[in-house]
Amino acid sequence: EEEYGGLVEDTRAEVSKYGRLVDVVVPQPHPTDPSKDPAGVGLVFLRYEDARSAERARLALNGRKFGEDTVAATFFDTAEFEAGRYA
Repeated sequence: EEEYGGLVEDTRAEVSKYGRLVDVVVPQPHPTDPSKDPAGVGLVFLRYEDARSAERARLALNGRKFGEDTVAATFFDTAEFEAGRYA
């Protein structure tokens, strides 16, 4: 839980420079059974107040390295996000 909180706060600090951030969602893996992981584990979802900020973030983040991974920044369906369906 502490690691999750740190990731969310670090992410929020890094991406808030692109605009007013409304929400950061990082789906957490199931604590003991990976087969019960929720959709979206391993992904980070950002919600900005306006589309222009989201586009600035997408352009700036896409292709950046995060550890050994490369960020693939795309837009996600708003209704799915609001419903908590991160697949």
